[in-house]
Amino acid sequence: MLAVLLATAGCAVQGVDPETLPGEYVAVDGEGGLTLRPDGGFDAVDVPVDVLGDVTDADVVDLAGTWEYLDMSASDVVYLSVDDVAGGTSRVGGVQLYVAPSGSVYFHPDPDSGHKVFYERAE
Repeated sequence: MLAVLLATAGCAVQGVDPETLPGEYVAVDGEGGLTLRPDGGFDAVDVPVDVLGDVTDADVVDLAGTWEYLDMSASDVVYLSVDDVAGGTSRVGGVQLYVAPSGSVYFHPDPDSGHKVFYERAE
């Protein structure tokens, strides 16, 4: 048992430095983008509605609100508090944006499906 604990301890992922998160990100599929501002605000355009899960009157929406980095043991998460949804109707107040080890970020709306919506840092 001790050997298993020692072996897994070496595999721990280092946390992300939240200071490196602000910036512009573009959707890997070429549609939409996301901006995390240093002041804690965010804007996202052309976000697939499955990210929110309750939008039935649109295919994509624009989001605005505030973001906060959450240092969780299992994964690095940016919590997006959604203040405004443009282009559709939603009651969702927030969503999780995960940080990949590569520095890209992604939504994982349905963990059972494995589907992720990736954004890479704009150059």
